[in-house]
Amino acid sequence: MSIQQKLLQLKSDGEDFEWYATTDEILAALEKDLLKVGLADGAGSYWRNDTEGFSVNTNYEKNQPIHTLNVQSFLDVGIGDGRVIDYLFGHGSQKINIKNKLGIELARAQADDLIRRGIGIIGRDYFETVLIDKQYTVVFSNPPYSIFTEWCIKLLKEVNAAVIYLVLPERWKDDSALKQLAESKGDIEIIGSFDFLHADRPARAKVDLIRIHRKNREKKDSFEAWIEENIGKFEVAEEVPEMAEEAEEKRDNVEERSGDKIRVLVENY
Repeated sequence: MSIQQKLLQLKSDGEDFEWYATTDEILAALEKDLLKVGLADGAGSYWRNDTEGFSVNTNYEKNQPIHTLNVQSFLDVGIGDGRVIDYLFGHGSQKINIKNKLGIELARAQADDLIRRGIGIIGRDYFETVLIDKQYTVVFSNPPYSIFTEWCIKLLKEVNAAVIYLVLPERWKDDSALKQLAESKGDIEIIGSFDFLHADRPARAKVDLIRIHRKNREKKDSFEAWIEENIGKFEVAEEVPEMAEEAEEKRDNVEERSGDKIRVLVENY
């Protein structure tokens, strides 16, 4: 089914939620950059659990190494028809293998089709979906541009990922709060600038594909940041001197009577 046919179906169902399908030009840049980052990171050594990162398989054809990048999990927020995952997973010579393909999609027709194709839908209404309790290898989002600020603030506050890719209107750089939040998640790089003038659904929007790469293990993850913001920091209580002296005295008394094992056991109990 063409994009135009899908749009007609979405409009007839009343579910056209500003879906501007990611263009092949953006997808090609995304694929190239993901391969570069993923192959460099190798086994994802910066994760607490290495199974949540990248791994690389190398085979040889005519004495030439052929690398396959394994991505443990890929979440597309506002996944649409699943074209981003389809492109990365099935494009070219199968250089990228995605184990867990995940998405969030509000339009029922789109979501039902994705489920039939083996893509896990972890939520329908993005703003009602909790992201803070899981970790992902890669997160991608091409948000509705009319609400991209609110969309990205929720995403960056909640999501835990090694790499985040966002397709944003170029004016995102003028939003100091959003830029600061993005910088708190990792190193930011603009992969390329694009437009939708000749897309299947034309628009005048000029956009940047940006990558946020969490290289530093010491950066707080979203769950730790949420705990500190909403509950507070947990601090180790200092031992009161009188209590420490009393505990020391009790221990000395027990050690003096260590020959009486039964009495020691009873007192310890």
